[in-house]
Amino acid sequence: MKIKPGKFLVWVALLFFVTTTYAQRQNTPLNKILSADSSASGNFKDILINFYQLAMKNLIGDKKELNFNSNPYAILLKSNPNLAIDTNYRKYRVLRKLNLGVGLNLNDAYRFNGFSSGIKYALINNRDSSTSKWLLMAALKEDSAYTVLNQALAKYAHDSLPPVLRRPFIEKVNLLFNDPKIAFNKFDYQFQREVKKIAFAHKLTRFITLINDSPDINVWSAENAVYDKLKQSLQNKFLWTIGVSDTTYKDQFFFSNVLFSTEALKGILDPHAATNVELDIRASVNIINDTLYRNRNLHRSIFSFQPGINWVIKNKQSQLSFFELKFSGGYDHIISGVYANEKRDQINFSGTIRLRITNEIWIPLQFKYDPVNKNILGFLNITTNFTGMKKSNDQ
Repeated sequence: MKIKPGKFLVWVALLFFVTTTYAQRQNTPLNKILSADSSASGNFKDILINFYQLAMKNLIGDKKELNFNSNPYAILLKSNPNLAIDTNYRKYRVLRKLNLGVGLNLNDAYRFNGFSSGIKYALINNRDSSTSKWLLMAALKEDSAYTVLNQALAKYAHDSLPPVLRRPFIEKVNLLFNDPKIAFNKFDYQFQREVKKIAFAHKLTRFITLINDSPDINVWSAENAVYDKLKQSLQNKFLWTIGVSDTTYKDQFFFSNVLFSTEALKGILDPHAATNVELDIRASVNIINDTLYRNRNLHRSIFSFQPGINWVIKNKQSQLSFFELKFSGGYDHIISGVYANEKRDQINFSGTIRLRITNEIWIPLQFKYDPVNKNILGFLNITTNFTGMKKSNDQ
C-alpha cells in the first residue's frame, strides 16, 4: 500500500476541513460543558479526550502516524442528540472516562507500516464539573446568598402580599434570577426597594454592595459568574489514567509492541491567572520485539518513568490556552532483552512546544535529547481537538 506525499497532504487538509466545518454546523445545549472542554490545556487533552481528537504525528520523521481518538459517549451523542442534556451527561460519566483510539502508521515513503490501537480509562478525574463533589459543595456555599434572597422574596410574597399583587411580584423574582438579559435597574422602583430591603434584613452584604456599585448588573449573570469562576479551579484538580496500546506489523496482524501506561496530571498555580503550571508524571512498560531472535516476538521489555512540568499561557478572560511549554526528564530501565554494549539504565530529556492555531487545531513540536549519544530528535505534530457540536446562542 503506497500513498503519494501530495495525495497524503491533500487528504490531511480534507480531514481538517471536515472536522472543523462539522463542528461549526452542529448545535447543542451543552454550552457550559463545551466551554469547560475548550478551556482545558492541550496537554490535558493529549491525556484524556472529552470528544474527538485527530492527530498527525512525526510528519518530518521516518515513522509517521495518523491517529484518531474519542470516547463512547461522544460516539453515542452523534447518533442520539437527546444525550446532549446535562442529566445524560452525568449519567454516562463512566463512558466519558473511557478513551478509544485507532491509528495508521506510515514509513518515510508514506507507505503503510501497520496499525495501532489503544484504550485508556480515567481512574480519577476530578476535573469533571458534572461529577465534582468539591464543585457542588463550593457552589452551594458561594451561591448561598442568592438562594437565601430567592427564598426570602418568595416568603415575603406569600406572607405579605395580597393574591392580586403576589403573582406579578413572583414573576419579577423569576426574571431577576433567571433572565440573562434584564438589568436590575430596569425593574420598577418599588420592586428594587423591596429587594434591597429584604437583602439588608438578611445581612446579604456582598449582594447589596454589588447592586449599589453596579445598578445595571444582571443578577443571573452575576450568579453564574460565581459558578464559572469555581469551575476554573477544576483546572488544578487531579487526573489519573491507565491504558494499554499496541502496534502491528505491516504484513501480518501480529503485535510489534504492547505498551502499558499510566499518567497523572495536577495543576499547582492559581487557575484563574493568565499562566499556570501542571505537574505531569507518566510511567509505562513497553513490551517490544527482540531483534536477537529470528522470529517475531515480544521478548524485550522496557520500563520508563517521565516526570515533567507543563507551563500554560492562556487568555485570562476566556481561559483558553494558546501557548504551552513542557519539560520532562526520562528514565528508562531495560527489564529484559539487553543488547551487547547497551546500558540497562538510561536517562534522557524531552520538551514539547504547543501552539494553538485555532480553537480546535494545535501544533505540538517535540524534542528529545539523549545525553549519552548527545543526539537531539525533533518531532512535528498536528493535533485537532473537536466536539462536533456548536454552542447555541440562546443559552
